[in-house]
Amino acid sequence: MNNLLESNKINNQISSLATVNTLVIIDPNVTSPQQLAAGIIPGAAVKILDADGDGIIQITEILRKYPNINSLHLVSHGSPGCIHLGDSKLNLATLPLYSAKIASWFSSPNPQLSFYTCNLAAAPELLTQLHSLTGASIAASTQEVGQGNWNLEWQIGEISSDSAFTTELQQKYLGTFPFDPQVTFAVGNSPQGVAIGDFDGDGDSDDIVVGNTYGNGISVLLADGSGGFTSTTFPDSGSEFAVGDFNEDGTDDFAIVDFSNLSVFLSDGSGSFTGPTTFPAGNGPLSVAIGDFNNDDNLDLAVSNQNTPALVSTFLGDGSGGFTASNTVSVGSQATFVEVGDLDGDGEVDDLVVARRLAGSVSVFLGDNSGGFSGRTDFSTGIGPTAVAIGDLDGDGAADDIAVSAYYDDSVSVLLNDGSGGFLAQTAFSVGDNARKLVIGDFDEDGSANDIAALNINDDNVSVLLNDGSGGFGAQETFAVGDNPYFLAVGDLDGDGIVDDLAVTNQSDNTLSVLINQPVVNTAPTAVDDKFTTDEDTAFTTDSVLANDTDPEDDTLTIGNIDITSTLGLVTNNGDGTFDYDPNGQFEFLEPGEFATDSFDYQITDTDGNIGHATVTIKISGIDDDPAVDDSLLGTSGDDSIIGTNGSESIRGLNGDDTLNGQAGADNLNGGNDNDLLVGGDGDDSLRGLNDHDTLKGGTGNDTLKGGSGNDLLKGGNDNDSLNGDSGNDTLKGASGDDTLSGQAGADSLDGGDGNDSLVGATGIDTLDGGSGNDTLLGQDDPDLLFGQDNDDSLVGGDGNDTLDGGAGNDTLLGQNDADLLFGQENDDSLLGQNGNDTLDGGPGNDTLLGQNNDDLLIGGTGLDTLTGGSGNDLFALVSGLTADADIVSDYQDGLDKLFLTGGLIFDNLTISPNGADTDIIETASGQTLATLTGIDIADIDATDFV
Repeated sequence: MNNLLESNKINNQISSLATVNTLVIIDPNVTSPQQLAAGIIPGAAVKILDADGDGIIQITEILRKYPNINSLHLVSHGSPGCIHLGDSKLNLATLPLYSAKIASWFSSPNPQLSFYTCNLAAAPELLTQLHSLTGASIAASTQEVGQGNWNLEWQIGEISSDSAFTTELQQKYLGTFPFDPQVTFAVGNSPQGVAIGDFDGDGDSDDIVVGNTYGNGISVLLADGSGGFTSTTFPDSGSEFAVGDFNEDGTDDFAIVDFSNLSVFLSDGSGSFTGPTTFPAGNGPLSVAIGDFNNDDNLDLAVSNQNTPALVSTFLGDGSGGFTASNTVSVGSQATFVEVGDLDGDGEVDDLVVARRLAGSVSVFLGDNSGGFSGRTDFSTGIGPTAVAIGDLDGDGAADDIAVSAYYDDSVSVLLNDGSGGFLAQTAFSVGDNARKLVIGDFDEDGSANDIAALNINDDNVSVLLNDGSGGFGAQETFAVGDNPYFLAVGDLDGDGIVDDLAVTNQSDNTLSVLINQPVVNTAPTAVDDKFTTDEDTAFTTDSVLANDTDPEDDTLTIGNIDITSTLGLVTNNGDGTFDYDPNGQFEFLEPGEFATDSFDYQITDTDGNIGHATVTIKISGIDDDPAVDDSLLGTSGDDSIIGTNGSESIRGLNGDDTLNGQAGADNLNGGNDNDLLVGGDGDDSLRGLNDHDTLKGGTGNDTLKGGSGNDLLKGGNDNDSLNGDSGNDTLKGASGDDTLSGQAGADSLDGGDGNDSLVGATGIDTLDGGSGNDTLLGQDDPDLLFGQDNDDSLVGGDGNDTLDGGAGNDTLLGQNDADLLFGQENDDSLLGQNGNDTLDGGPGNDTLLGQNNDDLLIGGTGLDTLTGGSGNDLFALVSGLTADADIVSDYQDGLDKLFLTGGLIFDNLTISPNGADTDIIETASGQTLATLTGIDIADIDATDFV
């Protein structure tokens, strides 16, 4: 890879740590986090949290790597006074656990913190506390955020930054489950129960039945195929339904319970019903469910009784619509809801789960396939379990897991089956106020009916929890319904083949809310590979690579990331779909009629954040590298001395120890075998030593020198030269001009001399000396020694235990892999150890040191330095008399990192003093502040922190 290109990438990586001022952090549980990440404003950085980790800890770690952030934007779900981040919540109750970490978030003088979190500021006490902790000005909203509303109208302090998201993103971002706004239909007075089925015999389960209590009849709403319903009402009433084909005529029937009876209505196939047939069901039956308890393939019924003696009664069906009372089981506490499923994996839907509202648990009874049941087994839930649902919540292919609405603690309890009819301990997921009824469906349309919708009575809405595929759920999304919603049902009301639409009864306004789920599905664009041609010396601009790329929704396509890690030439993204490509001298080995290819990958992004990938391939043809020559001079097999004229010659020494001198003109010199001396003279010359130990001198002009095999000496001379040592232990000297030196294989010595030079050691133990000028040094493989010398240099060690010495100037040093030594020396330097146990010494000047990975030693030197250890057990050196200004230790990790006392310092000679949210380490005798530990409480620092 071209060394200039590699250096540019590394410089970008290092500078991003110190120059990024705006950072967006997105919780992965929000809708379409990748779409949000693709829509941030230019110049901002973006990070997406891990859903399975503590969000506050993750944010703290991220901010350690971005020390100069002054505008932080957090995107997450939440509620008034509560923020959901990763698998944690931040509210007034949990704030004391995180206060020290949050206080360390900012080092800039006037930070700003923006929360894109729904309704957060409706309870502003948490935001006020965060303002006090961080000193940041804070913006949030009392309303829903996103889906067209991005205004953070609640503010404390002065907010000067605009939204972190582009106007286009704000217009297009819709969310994961955009249910159409509710459509309401009038029903009877005080509606409670609701169910969905095919009551008119048209083959679509899109009709709705509603039970209106206190004798107000049963409403039947038959779908008209266009989103509307035809409604009829007939006498009777009830609180809960079960729908099934009880008489096996191909049309759904229903059973309903009221305050004392179970009633069965049989459909006539046109939307009308015969019946009811009633069965005594105890004192206060509350719910009814369908199963097959005696294994006869006829639908049976189970009824829960909330009053004494708290029984569940079963009724066996005869396949013609008749039922016979069969069995009762005692629940021992108020039985508010019953559901039936196959919980023990025997293939029979004959197991009962019953919500015990007063006991805070559910009872499970396993069926014996003959109408009987095992003894009761209880499993704890949240407070006030009211309703249950059964489905495949852990993705194992078996619908044997339980979801329970916990009425009094505003949550849903999920109990995953252990494979034998038992259940693991509950996991609670927050929903709204007084969650009553819940159902399971495929609300994100991923093909799995494993998501949960729960009805919140006091909030007048429905909470939807999306399953992560393993039994975990993201934060709730809420959707408005009517006043005092009481029951809900799930079905396929829009005929799209997915059970993801909801019907909700609203008891106080006597309506039925229908919510049709219409997820916005945006298909990824298709990127098509592109091909171009050029020759080894010709740079060019490609046509737009977007011309043959397509997007199903005709979204605008833009170029995203490009991958040039394996590209030999130079690639520049012009931002309009075209690229500039320069072979950059990497294909000079090609002869006329020979070809090579170079390539790079690019990513396209549509306006919804979906991406596609394609490859650009450039076919490169060889040309005649020999200039138009006046003469072609050829040596013998002996020791020759050939001197050219002032024209442009091609001189080949062949065998023997030859001396070739091109004189003036653009000459092509080839030493051949043995130990040769090649002198280019004036003009732009090409010198190749080929075999054995050769000496190549370019002279005046932009010369190209290649040593070949053997231990060669290459001197570029004046102007901008390219020196390639090839194999062997070579010495390369650029002299004046902006030179490119590549040692290649062997232990090489590279000296850039004057000018802005690029030096690459490649393989072998190399020594690189940039000389004067702004130089780029890359050691690459093996342990290398790099000296930047004067001016502003960039040094990269690569693999091996490297030593990097920046010299004078504002230098950038990157150790990269293995255990490296980095010395910034004079002026303001940036040192990054990266991988391995590195030692970083800033020297004089205001330096920035980042150890990053593994166990590093950081020495600031004189000047106002910023030290960041990164991950690992790091040492921060304190040196008496060498830190005339206090160093800033930005990420001291108590219990992991240590403060390293050198230069005669001992702990007893130190004073530890608070400095706001920070802690100062002071040399007592001189009063000199040696270091400031940002975000560290003085109570956490004692003698154990020093070595």
